[in-house]
Amino acid sequence: MHNCARGDELLTLARFDQARPIESHPVDLRTLADDAAADALAIQPQRTVRVEGDPTATIAGDEHLLRQALATAVTTRVAHPPRQSANPPTLPAA
Repeated sequence: MHNCARGDELLTLARFDQARPIESHPVDLRTLADDAAADALAIQPQRTVRVEGDPTATIAGDEHLLRQALATAVTTRVAHPPRQSANPPTLPAA
């Protein structure tokens, strides 16, 4: 996706979220990491993404916002890897 289009998408999401109250409850980090990895691989199936860490890790926060932030970060990293990187993106789940 072109950077301008991605920026417009993020601004739209930010405006949408302004009307929604921020929630805070335990969120399963492994599920978020697994979902972000699956989303990234759907866009770049030739890449490798690893999820590592404690499978029971949780964090208090707004699941919707955490999911958006993680998905954006991982998708960007997969789509635009560092030039000299031979290592696949690794998502620490804890």
